[in-house]
Amino acid sequence: MSNTFLRCGLPSTGYIDFDFIQEIATISDDRDSVTVQEIVDCSRDVEEETIGLQFKRIIDAEGKISFGTGGLTTSITATLLEGWRIATAKTSGRFDIIEGNLVRWDGTDVYVPNTLVNQRQISAEFNFRDIGAAVNEVVKGNLITKFLK
Repeated sequence: MSNTFLRCGLPSTGYIDFDFIQEIATISDDRDSVTVQEIVDCSRDVEEETIGLQFKRIIDAEGKISFGTGGLTTSITATLLEGWRIATAKTSGRFDIIEGNLVRWDGTDVYVPNTLVNQRQISAEFNFRDIGAAVNEVVKGNLITKFLK
């Protein structure tokens, strides 16, 4: 890799390659999905490297805000900055961004177009942990419509 590329290993398998000139983060072809948190963690890691410090920041993130006791939190929302986009090295099948919301600063598509792969982003609404209620219905768009006791 040249001095404008950095690779970040992902927890279980695979990696993300960061091209600082093209502003593309490419997920390895052995991954069918990547979480927003994994994208954020790797982006932060390469931003702190000597090469990364020479270029613009990649990502902003917020979320995981607690609604008090009971374990209800918002999901993570990350914003790709400037020209950054996500690509997959896969040549067939499906690739998903999961467990959070990933957007671009200008509102355009986060993906580099790839006609060989069905690319989807599965947005997360809220995270529930031991809140003592069953969720009857959840509607996309971060709107919870009904709880049952």
